Amino acid sequence: MDISLPDEKIKSTSRKMNMKMIILPEEILMDILSRLPVKSLMRCKCACKDLLRLITSPYFVKLHLKVSLNYPRILFTAKTSNKNFTFISSLDYEARCAVSNYNFSVTTGKLTLVNSCSGLVCLSDYRTVMVLCNPVTKESIEVPFDLVEPLPAADYIQQFDLGFGHDPLTDTYKVIRIDISFSASDLGDCKVYLYTLGSKEWRKIPTPGRLCRAYYEETGPYVNGAVHWYKLTDKSRYGDAQLRIDSIVAFNVGSEKFQEIPDICSKLLKVGASYSLGVLQGLLSQYIFYSSEGLYDVWLMKDYGVKESWSRLRTITFPSYSIKPLVIKKDANMFLENSSADLS
Repeated sequence: MDISLPDEKIKSTSRKMNMKMIILPEEILMDILSRLPVKSLMRCKCACKDLLRLITSPYFVKLHLKVSLNYPRILFTAKTSNKNFTFISSLDYEARCAVSNYNFSVTTGKLTLVNSCSGLVCLSDYRTVMVLCNPVTKESIEVPFDLVEPLPAADYIQQFDLGFGHDPLTDTYKVIRIDISFSASDLGDCKVYLYTLGSKEWRKIPTPGRLCRAYYEETGPYVNGAVHWYKLTDKSRYGDAQLRIDSIVAFNVGSEKFQEIPDICSKLLKVGASYSLGVLQGLLSQYIFYSSEGLYDVWLMKDYGVKESWSRLRTITFPSYSIKPLVIKKDANMFLENSSADLS
């Protein structure tokens, strides 16, 4: 028996479904859509103009972000053979490690993740450009590295460090760029630049000293409204195998001012350690590696800005300084990133 509907009946049913969708109150529809993953929202955008308008509205973007905080994920960039595409992968580590992928077309080469903050993602090649994108709307902008000063001589090495943060009071996104240059005979220097989304330009700001990225890191961790770096001692040289750290410095994204953050009491640490800053459980963290013992200590600052609140969370046995804790699951297991395995 043929149970297919005539074309006229199909068109009539389709019109009725559209009318029902329009009659459904927007606040209810938004509440339903806000619980969907980004990949499903991408499909919904193509369904009709009404859904496209709702999903791309600033209110819905913030609503979806608020709801998604109840389902934390790990973002990372994936390798691709197509140099014009960068794939962002999202790992739901509590739900059977489900992975979702989103691709962005870019005019530059390979991009890696700088950070994600309040719904936006920052990517960069750490040489010439950065890209700010919205995974929900798939909108993106490319921002070249302007104001880059030429190196003093041919033997100098240049490095770039980036930090990405959001000021909730003004609802502005900012990227902090640190330009580092050094040579075998020069301890090195750094210059700091700030980009505010919408301004279309970098501006140079005063630096509190020679700021440094953590060993295998290129990103300053964003915690408590600030991006963090280490400040080197006067005698430490950029590029040394073991950097000598003077203090932790935080750049407040709202006030655009630097301030020092108390470090772990030196009496609690052993000599010959390598340091790295990070974020764990929403708190400022440090990962300290003792190469002679193959031990890796994970520290958390439980009360931001209070020196005495630094607490050693756990010690991991690992032969090299190439891992970074990403998140602690509800079952107390820890996800680790192995940079030597090219997982980022």
